Amino acid sequence: SKDGKVLVRNFLYLSLLQIASYVFPIITMPYLARVIGLAGFGKLAFASAVMVWIQTIVDWGFNFTATRDVAQNRNNIQKVSEIFSSVLWARCVLMLISFLFLFLLIGVVPKFRVNADVLLASSFMVLGHILFPEWFFQAMERMKYITILNLLSKLLFTVAVFYFIKEKDDYILQPIFTSLGFVVSGIIAFYYILVKW
Repeated sequence: SKDGKVLVRNFLYLSLLQIASYVFPIITMPYLARVIGLAGFGKLAFASAVMVWIQTIVDWGFNFTATRDVAQNRNNIQKVSEIFSSVLWARCVLMLISFLFLFLLIGVVPKFRVNADVLLASSFMVLGHILFPEWFFQAMERMKYITILNLLSKLLFTVAVFYFIKEKDDYILQPIFTSLGFVVSGIIAFYYILVKW
């Protein structure tokens, strides 16, 4: 049936998106470990772990509840718009609170202060994560184009890692490129939503 084909297609695109989110970092890790050394790699790992915590706070379970709510009201554009706006603003507020706490930690905790540059460079990943509402595309069953665009932007910035990072001191470029990949993907997704809906 038509619905069955749409479901399978969206599942495949979603799976591809999830696989890519793991594959691209795995491709760059051995290269980074060799070029920037253990100290630089440790800084990146620390910043990445902190961003995972912040991202978990910002998500706040919306990936489940908002997906369900939009799917249930898919034909009601006004309701979908209300849900989308509420989730977007809630995530932005959670991000601001998390960043304020991060700035406090940078000012007070020596470990955070020493790694302030890489933490701040990595923080744009969270913004990109907010701008790319994967939950919305799941609920609306529109994964094809946004998956392709997301993969292209991630591929571009993964290639940039190999092209620009050549020395130990270049470790700061990795979170910048990764964050740019997230932000560009998010902007494309946001533009797609505004134009199509």
